[in-house]
Amino acid sequence: MTKAISTGLILWSLLGYTPPTRLAKSQVDLPQNQQVFWQELQKLCGKAYQGTLVTAPANDTTYTNKTLLLHIRACSDGQIRMPVVVGNDYSRT
Repeated sequence: MTKAISTGLILWSLLGYTPPTRLAKSQVDLPQNQQVFWQELQKLCGKAYQGTLVTAPANDTTYTNKTLLLHIRACSDGQIRMPVVVGNDYSRT
């Protein structure tokens, strides 16, 4: 470990810094409407939906005349991954 990294870690621990985690809040900690939304979204896991652009700003042609495909995948209690395909571009999740 380099001196700069170890010094930074020491300072963080002295200041009580806790790095953020990727863990979501427990379902019971969420308001009821958010719990219902999450449960309904999880029911869609494994499905895909095709669509097209309805409206966009006049100067934004990113999605114009392209097929949009939303996959609802990798559903867990704390995370739902939804890749979006725009035309032949598979880079969005």
